[in-house]
Formats: sequence, structure tokens, C-alpha cells
Amino acid sequence: MWVGWLCMAAAAGLFLSRALLSMATVGMGICAILVVVGRFGQFRRQSVLVIASVMVLWMGLSIFYTPAQLTGQYWRELSFKMSVLAFLIPLALVPLSVRQVLGVLWVFGACGVAVALGTFVHYLANYDEINELIEKSKPIPIITGYFHISFSLMLGFVALALALAYFYGRMGRGWAGHHKWGLLGLAAVAFVLMHVVAARTGLVAMYAGFMVGVLAYYAIGKRAWFTSGAVLLSLALIAILAIAYVRPLHNRYENTKTDIMVYFNGENPNWWSGAMRMKALENSWYIAREHPWLGVGMASLDTEVQAMYAKRGTLLLPENRKNPHNQFANMAVTAGIPGLVLLLLLFGVLIYRSIHTRHWLLMAVVAQFLVAFQFEAFLERQFGACFFGLSVGLLLNAGFLRGAGQK
Repeated sequence: MWVGWLCMAAAAGLFLSRALLSMATVGMGICAILVVVGRFGQFRRQSVLVIASVMVLWMGLSIFYTPAQLTGQYWRELSFKMSVLAFLIPLALVPLSVRQVLGVLWVFGACGVAVALGTFVHYLANYDEINELIEKSKPIPIITGYFHISFSLMLGFVALALALAYFYGRMGRGWAGHHKWGLLGLAAVAFVLMHVVAARTGLVAMYAGFMVGVLAYYAIGKRAWFTSGAVLLSLALIAILAIAYVRPLHNRYENTKTDIMVYFNGENPNWWSGAMRMKALENSWYIAREHPWLGVGMASLDTEVQAMYAKRGTLLLPENRKNPHNQFANMAVTAGIPGLVLLLLLFGVLIYRSIHTRHWLLMAVVAQFLVAFQFEAFLERQFGACFFGLSVGLLLNAGFLRGAGQK
């Protein structure tokens, strides 16, 4: 019972309140400890949980080569990684009722759409001013003040998960008609608003999730190749039309082209978001090459990044010398090759499980995260870590599978 209520609180906190999210995370952490102690046999048979736990443990061992002055930063970073386990372990091992699963989906969807609508209204009220920001490669401000890329990924999950959950709901007895249509309505609103208020990362990740989900569900699951092709073609057409006629999205598309040209032409990358990200990724490669096995440790990332920029020389101003906005590169730098291998293995097991159980929504969400992780190190932020653990854990929960009519 407590796991379900805590997940609902976390779902609301992800969009509305950092304090609520923090309290829910602590509660889920306590549940995770109790679950591991009480159900250790089940825990060790869950490869996803074992790999995720070993990955966090490996990163935690960096305490032995963390400078004393960075100990506080070490514990802060470790708390973010532990947040993944806090949600993942209880949700994977404690079955929720179908009503509880629906409750989490409703809270997550309603809160996400409410914030998106508020952001959209704020955009309309400040139309010219905000479009000027977008033309300068700046994001649309989220009304809650939250990080725009994390918000975009979560809103994309609302559109993706609730839309595909609708099709799952048609197969299961646990999902009443008003739930199915209500969730589909929230998904539709979120999908439309994604094209206006979302960052590029969230939008691309959402489309990747839909395309993989459609291919898996229709082409692999039902052998309906014509339907699969028609839906994919429709998604591509929607994307093309949105880029052409939705002004914020069109501006982001033009910025992306400029970002790429700035980087490859060797021009000044300052204040060009994409170009700065590519410079950060390039910089991270040199750090990882110098620390291949242990990495530099979670707490030393900022220090090592700035030192490498200074060592190699760069046109970037100090305030634009960013950490790698790529979760896999970030893992290679902070935890070395073993950490990177564990992260890749975690995704590999999730993909295998989605195919083995024909859990196409899990595969779609994994695709969403795989794409998003190329453009942002989500596990380095409280919101990203909690959202990853909550969303993946919910899809692994027996209550979700039962309500969705899966075996």
C-alpha cells in the first residue's frame, strides 16, 4: 500500500514540488531496504536489480579516490544514483494493484499536462519575447522553474506511455473504459504540447519511443507490417508538418542546423547549445582516455572537465565549459569502462526482457531513454534519477502487467 502512495507522491513531485519528491524518495528508499531484506531471494533473481545495484556500488567505491574537499559533493552525487534503486527495487518486487498503477499514471499524466498547459499559456502571453529567446538557442521557460530538458523527457513519457498503455488497456479487464479514454486524452494533449513547449531532446526521444513501440507492437507482435508502416509514415508526416508550421519547433530546427555547422566549421561555439554540447562530448573523450578503468569519480567530474578544457585549449568561455551532456560519456568519465559496461548491460537486459515478455511499452520507453541519454546526463540530476527509477520500475511491476492484460 505504501509503495503505491509514495509513487503517486513522487509522480506529483516530479512536476510540482522538489520537497515532495525528496520525501517520497526517502520513503521509497526505506521500502527498498525492507524489501531487499525480506525478499532477498527474489531480489537476486532479478537481473535488472542486480546489475543496477552493482553499477551504483561500483560508482560508490570512488570514495576511496575522492579528494577530501569533495566529500560533500560525493555524497550528493551518490544520493542521486541511490534514488534509482529506491524506486526500482520496490516497484520490481512489490506488486501493486491495478488501481494503484492507474493512480500513478493519472497523477503523472495530469500533473505533466497541467504544467505543460500553464507553460503554453505563458508562452502565448509572451509570444514575441519567448520566440526571440528560442532564436537565440534558449528554451521556453517552464512555469515551475524546473530544468527544461528533464521536463520535456517526462512530458514525452506522458504522451508515449499513456498512449501505448491505452492499447494495453484494451486487452486487460482491469482497466475500465473511462480510465482508457481518460489516459488517452491526457496522452493526446501531451503529444500536441510537446511540439510547442518541449526541448529538442525530449521531442526526439518521444518520437524514437513511438517508432520503436509501433514497430515492436505491430510488426513483431502482430505481424501487421502494413499497419506498422502506415503508423510510422503518419508519425513522420506529423513531425515534418510540425517543423514546418509550429514556430517554436521550426526555430529549434533551424538552431540545430546552425549548431551543427558551427561545430564542424570550427566557428566560435559560445552560446550555441548544440555546438557546446559537442565540444563537451569531445572533451570528455580525452578525460576518459586518461582514466579508463576507475574513472575520475563522481565528485571530481567538474574539476577534471575544467582541467581538461584548460589543458587542451578552447574558444569556450569559462561559463560555457560544460560537463558531458551524455549519460554514457559521463559514466565512462566518472566510473571508467566497468561503469559504462554495466550501464550498457542494464539497457541490454531491459531490451531482452521486453522482447522475451512481449512488453512493447517497456521497449518503447527504453528506446526513449537510450536516445535521451545521448543528449543529457539525466542520472546526474535528482529529477532524472528518480524519473528513470520510477518509470522503469512501474513498467516492471506485476500490477502493471496484470492490468495491461500481459502474461
